Amino acid sequence: MKKLLGVVGFLCVFLLLYSYANSALHIKTEDGIEPMRNYYALPENTVDVLMVGSSHMGRNISPKLLWQNEGIAGYNLWSGMQPIWNSYYFVKEGLKTQKPKVVVIDIFLCGVTAEYSDSAAALKNVQAVNASLDQVNAARASFRTWQEAAEALWGMPTYHNRYNELTENDFYYYTDGISTDVQDILSVPSNNFQASLLDYASITDELPLTEKSETYLRKTINLCKSQGIPLLLIVAPYQATAEECMRLNTAERIAREEGVDFVNYLKEYQAAGIDPLSDFYDIGHLNNNGIPKLTAHLGAYLKAHYELPDRRRDAAHIWYNQNVTVATQNTPSYALERQFQGDGITRSVDTGIRPLENRYGSWTLLARLDMKTYGDNEVYFSCFSEQADAGNYGLLARKSGDHVIDLKLGANISTTFIAENDTVDLAIVKNSQTYDLYVDGICIFLGRELPCNPYEGNLLIGCQELSPDGEKFRYSRTRTLNFEFYEDQIFSAEQIAAWSPDELPETPLPLGFFGDEQQEIYTLREQFVGGGWEYLQESFIDTGVQLYDESANRFTIIARILPNTLGSDNVYFSCFSEEPDHYRGLLVRQTQENRIDLLLGSNYSVQVPCVPGQSMLLVIEKDVSVYTVYADGVKVIDGIDTLCDPYEGNLLIGCQEDADGEKFRFSQTCVMGLQVLSGVVEDEQAAQLTLEDAPMPEKRVGSTVQYEMSDPYLGDTVGRYLDTGVKLYDVSDKAWTLIVELNADSINRSDAYFSCFSERVGQYRGLLLRSNTDNSFTLFLGVETVTIPADQERQKMRFVIVKDGAHYRVYLNGKAIATLESECAPYDGTLLIGCQETAEGEKFRFSPVKIDAFSVQDGALEPEKAQKESEIREQNQRF
Repeated sequence: MKKLLGVVGFLCVFLLLYSYANSALHIKTEDGIEPMRNYYALPENTVDVLMVGSSHMGRNISPKLLWQNEGIAGYNLWSGMQPIWNSYYFVKEGLKTQKPKVVVIDIFLCGVTAEYSDSAAALKNVQAVNASLDQVNAARASFRTWQEAAEALWGMPTYHNRYNELTENDFYYYTDGISTDVQDILSVPSNNFQASLLDYASITDELPLTEKSETYLRKTINLCKSQGIPLLLIVAPYQATAEECMRLNTAERIAREEGVDFVNYLKEYQAAGIDPLSDFYDIGHLNNNGIPKLTAHLGAYLKAHYELPDRRRDAAHIWYNQNVTVATQNTPSYALERQFQGDGITRSVDTGIRPLENRYGSWTLLARLDMKTYGDNEVYFSCFSEQADAGNYGLLARKSGDHVIDLKLGANISTTFIAENDTVDLAIVKNSQTYDLYVDGICIFLGRELPCNPYEGNLLIGCQELSPDGEKFRYSRTRTLNFEFYEDQIFSAEQIAAWSPDELPETPLPLGFFGDEQQEIYTLREQFVGGGWEYLQESFIDTGVQLYDESANRFTIIARILPNTLGSDNVYFSCFSEEPDHYRGLLVRQTQENRIDLLLGSNYSVQVPCVPGQSMLLVIEKDVSVYTVYADGVKVIDGIDTLCDPYEGNLLIGCQEDADGEKFRFSQTCVMGLQVLSGVVEDEQAAQLTLEDAPMPEKRVGSTVQYEMSDPYLGDTVGRYLDTGVKLYDVSDKAWTLIVELNADSINRSDAYFSCFSERVGQYRGLLLRSNTDNSFTLFLGVETVTIPADQERQKMRFVIVKDGAHYRVYLNGKAIATLESECAPYDGTLLIGCQETAEGEKFRFSPVKIDAFSVQDGALEPEKAQKESEIREQNQRF
């Protein structure tokens, strides 16, 4: 027993001393080890954005700036030269103590082909992780041999010789040196490096990732999906080679296919404002000029795409009030996120705050107002009773003259003051039933008793309301630059004087708003000839112009159209909502041979006579809600007032858009010229407006269709296909003959044998042979279809398909089976074997089809020859 106790005692002392020595000798690094050590010390669920990666993440993105700029609680869990397999285990480790709202990973090392990092980098990535099965797996992925992995896990064999490097800090590193403050980037060299960046945006080719990189990339994606956490992959800007860019293109494609967001700053560094000549300190890291730019851009992206709270306003958060100035330590109950610019028609902001619901409540309101507002009696903000039976009382700030503000508080008590500058800072402090008022930091009055009855209406910006939650009125063209409301907080004079809010982004003005001079918004580049398939032109034109995104838009459209004899809902141009019971916008169409129909505003209709074949010049003016229309200089609509709600659709030429956003009613109309101008002009000028005809579009020129498949083809369901490069429908009147012999002994559901077919919704057209579930086939020709019944005895199928303009002839196994007319619009896609192509150009429906022979040639083969050519031929070929 004494010997046993002696052994146990010895072991305990040995283990205690070994643990102490190991702690002192253990490697300590500013990357990998230190970030993970501090991360473990954070309270659970502190981190909203977990950022992982190499030094491209750790030295380029500042969590401190994310916190200061956006209130984002982010943490950089990084290690130098961290490949994707170590990022995977860092994410896995990070999710054990935190539940972030988004994970961000920089994957620049996916662009290289190295299977292992150098031993020093690999050791940091392994030793940073707590002892666990995940650490064992991380070590195995990071080192070539089990022996190296075991030594990295043990640690002592790799750092036992650090005796001469030890400092006092080594003995207290894991006790006294831990920090839970907002993380910041460590010291950045002051030098400037002129980076030579390629035109990465033009590099669209791909190179495969290493098998190991792709495996761990997909494991990381699946890990985040399994945890229900959004994943954002990024590539920070650096001096990459073309080959690295190509591999990162592959990583981006994989991310897109998996539904994962991807921001490639190699291609978008300019959007972040990065200057390669002044913002780097070496080929892969930004200096103090570049870090704030990239961090600000990423922070804005995160706030725009994910639901991230502003933790600066969260008093319970561990970083609350860190790196925040006195004036913003208080958390507002409401704050404008953008400047408010009223339009006098429908624009306003409902803050959702009810400041007068409790007559004894306390609050502080801070506002920066623009005094250059048009007109008088315009409302800045209000929470004011206008009920006749209850009297006028509450809170109302409005402009009553040039640089004059009339402020009503309490029982309709008015205070008027003149602003000395074009902007004024207004502070109102309510403490029970007394008020303090400050203008530009100067106290106007303190503790004034202004009692009034409770009012249950909301605080509004830019308008008033007749009753609580009632009809809004007095929409105003005021501009509020900043607005903050602090419920249950009474600001001191010092806090008000220190208030210096950040400049908020401007709100875009309605089209033509406040503008005296007309500006060109859009001009038709070439005439639109709907149904003119001989022209190199799409079946419609999306101008990209939103005419009705704001009800207060003011614009002028000048258009020369050519009425035809077709009638029957032929659309010339439209920006019109087809939402049932809420039709609105602008629609110009021809419903009869001698009449042009115009729908304006809230579906107001007017008919204008026309002569087919004789051009008509239309001038359509919208002045907020008032429309004036001229046809060939004659006023046909004089100031019709028809206000409509906003509509987000674009101005389209030659078609409309349905309630689901799909294009329809593609029309054979001719628009000879069209121009959109901001604002309106006087009647005399409008009647004199003219427009030159746009040039005619370029005519289509058909390409040759010669192609012959050299070997039999066997497809699969994964990704195999052949692109012949042949365009069968680049011109509508093309003539060709296609000969194909296929093996029909194993037919699967909806297999695509060959296709040159448009999948655009509402414009399906072209050539497609597809099998059906009942072993029959469907052959698409132009816009028509031919069904080929199932035949269990038929092992071989030899087709000859002849197209001569819009006329088709189909032969199968020596017999003519179809003759039809099928005219369709051109389609620029190529003839594919074994798959189809989506409207966006992506390949899909890869099919395990067997095709013995396939050829296509120019010209229409004569009927007798075509029928003879379709006869089955004996052949002995292997796939």
